[in-house]
Amino acid sequence: MGYEDSGEEMEPRTHPPDDAVPYVAGIEYWRNKTEQYTERCDFGGIFSLESNESRRAESRQSSFTIPNSTFSSLKSLSQQFSVSPSTMLQFAWHKVLSIYGNGTHTVVATKVTDQSFRPTILDHKMFESQGSMTVIREMETEIKLTQSAKYDLNQKNLDPKTFDSLFIYGNEDSSIDPNTLQSQFRLTLVAQAVPEGSLALTVLHLGHLADDSILDDFIALLNAVMERIIANPTTALSYLEFVPLTQKLQISEWNNTNAEFPSHLRLHHLFEAAAERTPSRTAIINNELQLTYKELNDAANRFAHHLHSTVRVKPEQLIALFLDKSERTLITALGVWKSGAAYVPIDPTYPDERVKFMLEDSGAELAITNEIHSARLRTLIPLGHHTGIIQIEPLLATLKDSATPAENPKLTLTSSQLAYVTYTSGRHARIKILIAKYSKRVKPN
Repeated sequence: MGYEDSGEEMEPRTHPPDDAVPYVAGIEYWRNKTEQYTERCDFGGIFSLESNESRRAESRQSSFTIPNSTFSSLKSLSQQFSVSPSTMLQFAWHKVLSIYGNGTHTVVATKVTDQSFRPTILDHKMFESQGSMTVIREMETEIKLTQSAKYDLNQKNLDPKTFDSLFIYGNEDSSIDPNTLQSQFRLTLVAQAVPEGSLALTVLHLGHLADDSILDDFIALLNAVMERIIANPTTALSYLEFVPLTQKLQISEWNNTNAEFPSHLRLHHLFEAAAERTPSRTAIINNELQLTYKELNDAANRFAHHLHSTVRVKPEQLIALFLDKSERTLITALGVWKSGAAYVPIDPTYPDERVKFMLEDSGAELAITNEIHSARLRTLIPLGHHTGIIQIEPLLATLKDSATPAENPKLTLTSSQLAYVTYTSGRHARIKILIAKYSKRVKPN
């Protein structure tokens, strides 16, 4: 669950038994919405991704009280622009997460006083030319549009892995004690407005920190962002400098993960090296399923051996990947690379005509798809094309139980070979093709 609270004030609003359908609808709505945002935050440089048990043992927190004068100015500004103080604070927290996580999209599980849980999502790039209060009003509008039971989430619905953080706000009439929260979220911000007119902030973190002062830095930056908003409510965000120089240098160091790509290797070689170094480290989390680096590498190896020995794919042969997003997509892509072939990603949500064009234009002789899409894909194969179709679910299950080798394939491959071919929409809705060989720069594990 997302968090547990010992006080009645923090219990989410409950519905009668016959109102279970809206909760299910809410889960599907938010899952579909959050999956659209791919440029998410990466806190790998400052937070560790360990098990809940080890993270719980290292839980830490940092607290700070926003002075009465600052909080009073924030509330006055919220009245002037007809937004709530909690939405202003949510925007400031999204901005902090974006800065530290170097992400364009931030997704936060949010609970305000006695309301139910709902995600708030912010596309920072979309709004960079607008003023803070314009963006905050957009957020407020979006929040009001989803203030319906059908969008509700309860604490059991919250999957911490889906969100960058948990945000909890309590007004003067509520009482939130951060020490009583048993949050499963890696990062939680608790904001409590107190009757005396100030705002108490507490940041809680589960797991190892690269630096013990990081949580203090988070709160300091949050305070700085709020002060910038108050002083410059209509100035375009791209013109505002939120981060003090010392913090900017530290964040730049954390996010500087570029490294030269070895010219004699391909991307899957680097993954194989990572699997060798940390075989038991978690590589994929998809809902309840988790795969370690070794498990992912072994599955990709079995698939690659099947493609090379049974299907007999040729070097740089194009293979269409008509797959939903899941762990199977990564297994398939790695397996294709390990076999020496290259892939053409095709989203199953594309309209039929676009799929037909991509299959015909690429000349893919083989397509990998999910069972659920197999029948549709067969109707989209261009006339005269003999494109073979492989259903990935039964094949991976069969390979896992077979004698297919799980060792890294020993093929002579170079970084100058084709990696993938992708299609993008250009001007006037014309489709453009991008042919990519292996990148010169990568983020090392």
